Amino acid sequence: MDSKYAYVHYLAGIDSVDQNVRGELVQSNYATPAGQTDLVSVAVLQRLLQDFPDRIKGAVIKQDNLMNMLNLLYSQLKDEINSLPEVDDYTMSRLANVQQFESGGVLRPDHDTEASINDLANKVFNLQEQVRKAQRERSNGFSM
Repeated sequence: MDSKYAYVHYLAGIDSVDQNVRGELVQSNYATPAGQTDLVSVAVLQRLLQDFPDRIKGAVIKQDNLMNMLNLLYSQLKDEINSLPEVDDYTMSRLANVQQFESGGVLRPDHDTEASINDLANKVFNLQEQVRKAQRERSNGFSM
């Protein structure tokens, strides 16, 4: 059974205003650099596959594989946080919110139910959004 989440890996960057494969201008809230991997909704993945099929790779995550993907993304996010020169309090609170589910370096939901796993996925997604915001601010020369 499919989860309501997908992953997307950006093979090439996508600008905040970019031309899709049909030659139309597409606007998003921010640019996404090549090499980034994100947890997204199935709807976002579908839109990206329609607009930029040559620049991304991604798939809907099966529910029974969601925890594996969350652990992979969480490990990546921790590395990205460590590479930031400064991390604001709100980002640290999002990290602490996820860390409470970490045991022996592995994320584990409160209960082995779909709802509990999805709740943890939402926490990882929120952390990801804060990390991406901090990375954008850093690349734009803002300090936190």
